[in-house]
Amino acid sequence: MYRVPTYQREYSWQKGQWEDLFEDLVEADGAHFLGTIITLDQTTDQLAGGVLEVIDGQQRLTTLTLLLLRCTRHCRIIPMLSTTMLVLTWRS
Repeated sequence: MYRVPTYQREYSWQKGQWEDLFEDLVEADGAHFLGTIITLDQTTDQLAGGVLEVIDGQQRLTTLTLLLLRCTRHCRIIPMLSTTMLVLTWRS
């Protein structure tokens, strides 16, 4: 699970940032570097699952998670992806 701590800014991307990211993905020829996503392992119980605190990249991570969720629900192109596998929580 990815957890976004309270000191991170709220999700603030707008249409312009979404379009830039999606254009980069569509125009990429092969692999594409999306930038860094830095996390800190905050797992306290290995049996309960891992917890990665997002230090940097939360806007991209959230946007890509929403995109994958939409693709899953709309296109059914990723039937094995479930929302329980990719969970993003905002800690309050």
